[in-house]
Amino acid sequence: MKDIEHHQQQQQNHAYPPQMPSAPPTYDEVMYGTPGNPPYPSAAAYPTSASYPAPTYPSTAPYPTQPVLINPPIGANIVNPPTTVVEVQRTIIAALGPAPAHITCPHCRYVVVTSTETEPNCAAHLCCLFLLVIGCCPFSSLPYCMDSLKNVRHYCPNCKAFLGSYQP
Repeated sequence: MKDIEHHQQQQQNHAYPPQMPSAPPTYDEVMYGTPGNPPYPSAAAYPTSASYPAPTYPSTAPYPTQPVLINPPIGANIVNPPTTVVEVQRTIIAALGPAPAHITCPHCRYVVVTSTETEPNCAAHLCCLFLLVIGCCPFSSLPYCMDSLKNVRHYCPNCKAFLGSYQP
């Protein structure tokens, strides 16, 4: 029994949770200090603006004004500056087909009949692979002979510039 009384007495002496103050410190206690807290340094500890020299700024000229346009008197000789005319010429190439086309080259400005080169497109390669897979090996090169499975590239025969392509 003594142990229980002793234990209860210890719990009263050491309350859990520990007691917290009822409110935070006031503004005056924080700013001007309390017996345990020193106050913040006074304003006299900081340099005043009188101890620093006044800033100097470079002198700037006022913004330039726009010139005022005055109409010349009647009968005065007016010289206009020469006028430059820039001619913009657009070259529109007609839709190119599988055959050579009669056009004006936009690079060299000659009227030419285009030279053409053909190359097999992706569909030709897929058809060839399909014919190999199903066992038609003798006919697997047939897609490379078909014009409908070839892309046609058009060039200028004079300056060799690429002009466009036709893809079926």
